[in-house]
Amino acid sequence: MRLQDGINLLRYAPKARRAAAYAAAHQLPGMEFDSFGRSLGRKLWFAQPRLGLDLIASPVNCVRYFEFSFAKSCLPEVDGRWLDVASPRLFSTCVASQRPHCKVTMINPDANDTHTSEAVRAAAGLTADRLELETADVVAFTAGAGVFDCIWSISVVEHISGAYDDSAAMAAMWAALKPGGRLIVTVPVMPVFTEEFRDRNPYGLTTSGSASAVRASGKGHFFQRLYDQEAIERRLVTPIGRKPDRMELWGERDPGWFAAYEARWKRQGLVITVDDARLMADHFTSYQSFATLRGLGVCGLLFSKPEAAADETGRKAPG
Repeated sequence: MRLQDGINLLRYAPKARRAAAYAAAHQLPGMEFDSFGRSLGRKLWFAQPRLGLDLIASPVNCVRYFEFSFAKSCLPEVDGRWLDVASPRLFSTCVASQRPHCKVTMINPDANDTHTSEAVRAAAGLTADRLELETADVVAFTAGAGVFDCIWSISVVEHISGAYDDSAAMAAMWAALKPGGRLIVTVPVMPVFTEEFRDRNPYGLTTSGSASAVRASGKGHFFQRLYDQEAIERRLVTPIGRKPDRMELWGERDPGWFAAYEARWKRQGLVITVDDARLMADHFTSYQSFATLRGLGVCGLLFSKPEAAADETGRKAPG
């Protein structure tokens, strides 16, 4: 296996570097995460060659370039206690490396994912007091109110179903923010709201009913929601009770391109994602509104929690 990993490294690394150089020249957002991921991959290569190879060859996957860039631009300037709700681990690892006076906590309900994040954290030279890792779901972890200065969740809430859903997750994260805190969320979007089901439960963590109910539905296992503007308002904005301070959109230039890309990825795996930086630069662009969105894309939302109001004594009332 190590020999095959070495062959793949020689095969994919040069192509990945060329794709990154092309994307940087075309001003693709999020390229700092690309270079950071590759540096982690080189550090991990000898201890964990498969994980190292993945980061060297494809450090940032497809639309994450836009999501990571948006999320970082929304972070507070003042350091504090920050929470990552099950986002791709590269984002928080990079943020914690760059903001040494912040305490970042990453939660994920998947213990295997947490274990992998421990290896990446070690490669980045971070300790638990800088980047804390917890195996937990968002509703259970955020039961206490007003704890965090900033919370982000990158392409996560669209997958949540079962005992609680995306709306419940939004409400839980909002409640866990301190007054004056920020909530950053990204989700996939389409011109028309769509729910995607798959034959197999992709994460093994959430279900849309019993196995017999899944078979009877004829749809399979729930995978994700692709939001339109109305669904974002109803499912993500309404639970918070205030409009987002920022909303940005990116999407495919030609409708159907991403579906074809995803089909190739399912057949061929890593060989397709090695070229992600170039593909995103060529095939995705920013959109001003849902009215102009042509196909699949991603939306970034920033919500700012109001500061606590002062009571008659001058003391701040609970937010």
